[in-house]
Amino acid sequence: MKEEEKYSNNPFSTTLLFCTQKATESMMKKDGFKIGQNNFHLLDKTEKYVSRVSKMNGDLRSVFEQINLVRIFMRRFPNRKFYYENGIGELDYMQYHTESLIHKVHTILEVMKLIVNEVYCLGIPKKECNWNTLTSKLNKKTTCLQIIDIYYKVFNDFIGYFGVMVPAVSVKQCHFKRYCNYI
Repeated sequence: MKEEEKYSNNPFSTTLLFCTQKATESMMKKDGFKIGQNNFHLLDKTEKYVSRVSKMNGDLRSVFEQINLVRIFMRRFPNRKFYYENGIGELDYMQYHTESLIHKVHTILEVMKLIVNEVYCLGIPKKECNWNTLTSKLNKKTTCLQIIDIYYKVFNDFIGYFGVMVPAVSVKQCHFKRYCNYI
């Protein structure tokens, strides 16, 4: 199985895909449907719900795909001459892609929270959708919140490993500090 297919191979995603197909088929049969135009207004309440959750699930899949791109970039430092001529050394290249990876891993956490908000119809505004607002409306023992909590703990360890707990600290500074600690 290809890496990008692994994300979609779970009960939530397959059920959501089935529901999205049914909603699309239903919408296409309604009066007023026009190909190539926004037909969202033709969806009923349930179909709109499925559409919103499906979009967020797509956003999550997109982040996973971007992480796969980071993995590709990290394997090789291409065209050294071009990068060096433009002031980009190998450490700068690695720093950029490492920070991009960290950002994407954190984005997964944020999108997971938004999906829970949407799936459970909690009505929390996107800007306020965080752990505290989620747990004020859902029991922490809910499976999805337990998964988010575990992911958060893994994410914190990941960030701590790279020494980027404070956003102002760069990976380059982290490597420098580690090097100094070994002297």
